[in-house]
Amino acid sequence: MGTFCLLLLIVSGFRHITSKEVPKVVIIVPSDQIIKEGFYFEMQCLYNNRYTKYSWYKDNQSFGYNSFTFSGTADPRTGGSYSCRVGWWPKYRRSEPLNVVTVAADPTLTLEVKPQYPLLGDTIFLECLLFPLSPFGISPFQWYQHNDLIRESVEKRISIESAKMSDAASYRCELNAKYRKWVSKTVNISVTDLCSTPILKVEPEIEVFVGQQLHLSCLAEQFQVSRSLLYTFFKNEKPLDVPSVKDYYQTGPALLGDSGLYRCEVTTSKSARKKLSNEAPVFVKPIPVSKPDLETHPGTEILEGATMSLICSVSTGSTPITYFIYDNSSKNIYRKTSNHTKMIYEIANVRKYAAGHYSCSVSNQASQPALYSESVEIAVTVPVAGVFLASNVNKSEISVGERLVLQCQLKVGTSPHFRWYLNHQQVANISEYYNFSTDGSQLNIHSFQIHHKGRYQCTAINRGPGDVTFNTTSNYIDITTPVQGNTTAIVASIPPLLLVTALLACLCFKSINKEQETSITQQDGGTSGNRSQNTNEEAPESKFEYAVVGRCRTFDSSHDQSTYFTAKDNSAAADGIITDAALVYSVAMMTRSGNAGSSNDTSGMKQESRKDMGDYCVTYATLNLKTTEDSLEGDQVKEWGVYENFPRRADGNRESN
Repeated sequence: MGTFCLLLLIVSGFRHITSKEVPKVVIIVPSDQIIKEGFYFEMQCLYNNRYTKYSWYKDNQSFGYNSFTFSGTADPRTGGSYSCRVGWWPKYRRSEPLNVVTVAADPTLTLEVKPQYPLLGDTIFLECLLFPLSPFGISPFQWYQHNDLIRESVEKRISIESAKMSDAASYRCELNAKYRKWVSKTVNISVTDLCSTPILKVEPEIEVFVGQQLHLSCLAEQFQVSRSLLYTFFKNEKPLDVPSVKDYYQTGPALLGDSGLYRCEVTTSKSARKKLSNEAPVFVKPIPVSKPDLETHPGTEILEGATMSLICSVSTGSTPITYFIYDNSSKNIYRKTSNHTKMIYEIANVRKYAAGHYSCSVSNQASQPALYSESVEIAVTVPVAGVFLASNVNKSEISVGERLVLQCQLKVGTSPHFRWYLNHQQVANISEYYNFSTDGSQLNIHSFQIHHKGRYQCTAINRGPGDVTFNTTSNYIDITTPVQGNTTAIVASIPPLLLVTALLACLCFKSINKEQETSITQQDGGTSGNRSQNTNEEAPESKFEYAVVGRCRTFDSSHDQSTYFTAKDNSAAADGIITDAALVYSVAMMTRSGNAGSSNDTSGMKQESRKDMGDYCVTYATLNLKTTEDSLEGDQVKEWGVYENFPRRADGNRESN
């Protein structure tokens, strides 16, 4: 029985050895089969019969390990070429060698990526740094992306040109020194875009007018916060500025030449990545001009010879603006195109003919037709000068009642007014004897009177800007009346109506005398013959030579007193009542005949003595006109007030003798 078992074992072993199966060395731990120094590892010799004999070899050297597994803690010497052998002598089977490379535990290999945060389009540089150098010599570097070998090079630096989004991955580099290698830490590279697509915003959005500020904004969302964005603005593909961190651009007052296509560009430092915005067309329009205002300097009243400025201005309007100045006849007297909203037109040495209405008009590219200002009236003041006083008669003596016209002739002067003087006293009132012409330059004396005589002068006056007054005085003219009797002069000035009234007064006086004579005859019977004779005497003569004082004086022989009455009131005169007259009447002088007697002679007085008593009705008196202070204003007082020998009371009535 024992012999049988031994034989069976020998046969069985022989059969296994003669099998065509070959053992295989595999790494069981770690599962990724990457043995790292300092970590546990386990290798097995795979064969279909574990009851056979196992032997382990490293670098073809048996190290006396007789198990189908081999394990331990990896160290720098762990790496090598491992194989296993199964079976007994003389028949053995040996596995293929397995090169075991351990990963060094010391961090001597470092992977550096530049730039650290690459952008789309950037060039990415990968560099593998080893400190210190491997004692095993320099071997090719291996570059891995997502654990896939992408490149093997003896150079320690590689690059990825024009990075794409697909280049974003985890990278590492390895350096092999036969059975030991150094592996860098994995570096994750993220490739991002610089920013979102920029959007160019233009303000104002709808219309841009000349003079407005054009504001450009470049709107972009930043993806890479580690880098500052730089903005550049372009007009018609030409840069307006250098790259700047400012995301806006602002022009000065917009001009028509600022029209064009605008866009912005976003970049960053140390990167070739650029992001372009949309193109925004900008059209700058001219601003229509406002209605112009026309002003004058120093004012609307200008002194002849001064300098005047016409200022035409607008509150709004794009330049250039074309200005026109117009005169009275709407004739264009000045034209100018200016880049200002105000234009000044200066007129030096202003003359009188420059007076009148002025206006201005403005226009620009946006304002057609032109707009006109309100009219401004300019008054040019010419100071009065060269005044001359002339008369319509070539003589200095004017008869009473004659017409006299004095003309104040002015050589130059605008809007003058005139003042007249008689004997250095201003003539201001208008009388029934004289008046002034409409402009005051002519004095018309319709009926010259004695009190009109004297020295005449006139003065011309006008006003300039700032209430400056100019005046000039004329030459003088002396006017007198011819030398003649006062009676003739006075009678010539008495109206016909007064003469008629005086005649009526004389008739009244005659009737009164007859009544007195009749009364005397009745009282004196002895003289009746004489009365009859007196009745037939001639009527007394009448004369009209003197100005009447308005009273009639008679003598009463019985009372030896005078009786006064006015010719205006015959009934009162007849009664011997004293009555003041309101008018001056013509004289009527009545004289008795030489043989008339007095009815009052009761004492037997002789007729001759009565005749000598002068029974006259004296109704005349010599009136002397005032000559000391003649003035035209004297025409305004009552006529009987102008006689110096005929005084009046304070109440305005005449005094009685």
